[in-house]
Amino acid sequence: ELDASQQHLRTLRELIGPPPEDRSWEEEWDAIWFEQLRILGLGADKSDEELREFIPWFYSIEKTEERYASQIEETVAIGWPRERATTAKLLFTFTESMARALREGDPCYAASTYALSDALFAQRRAAGGALPPKLYRHLVGRFSLTQEEPAWARLEERDETGFRGLTSSASTIALCDPLCFSEDGFSAKIYSHMGIAYEPQDADVICFVSSPDDECGAHAAVMREPGVATFPPNTRFELQEVVAPGEWEAPNGMRPRQRLLVVSATYRAPRAGGKRGRRL
Repeated sequence: ELDASQQHLRTLRELIGPPPEDRSWEEEWDAIWFEQLRILGLGADKSDEELREFIPWFYSIEKTEERYASQIEETVAIGWPRERATTAKLLFTFTESMARALREGDPCYAASTYALSDALFAQRRAAGGALPPKLYRHLVGRFSLTQEEPAWARLEERDETGFRGLTSSASTIALCDPLCFSEDGFSAKIYSHMGIAYEPQDADVICFVSSPDDECGAHAAVMREPGVATFPPNTRFELQEVVAPGEWEAPNGMRPRQRLLVVSATYRAPRAGGKRGRRL
């Protein structure tokens, strides 16, 4: 019998239909960039027509790949095949727009969603029994989980079955960076031309605990760079434990004055069948 997290987990096919046969993720590129820029408030000085004309010139696949070259090399260095690393890095750009479409059952970016999910699931399978360390992220605040996926705000609410958790339409980044922790809690990493700054967030801290794959799916984050991991879109997170402030130890040995909410994860093969509850 499936546990509560499995009963709640729907397939991509149920949500946005099967993988498109009439287009590739590359053919969705301009449209998904357009929505992503609008969501982030970038290009606000341009009309829709001007922005659509600007994207192929400034945000082409080739130019975006050039900008991400060093990060792609970091991903290849930890064992990813180059093509898989490149595809995943390019599509990580569209967390918000891809999540919006998945949340609304809109298949407009289905090729991109399947391509990203396929890449992450394949890399998880390639890792075999190796599991990442505990990973962390702040719940609310700047660059937080709830900014990317509002359902995180309901993590502690029980449903009619007693389940406490959520399904994230957004891909989920989790970190294992000792510099992100202080006694005040978890710090958001702020990138600028000056370098990286760490900005403490007054927020609960989420701890992602990975476990081995089983017949129900995968339960481990996928490492994409040293200290950085991702769960694919449509991952189900279940609350396992709540630890009081000061009662847990961060990777750098500090005891932050914030609650720690420990979650497990489940995600299925992207091309799994459409029957709800079906095992892999």
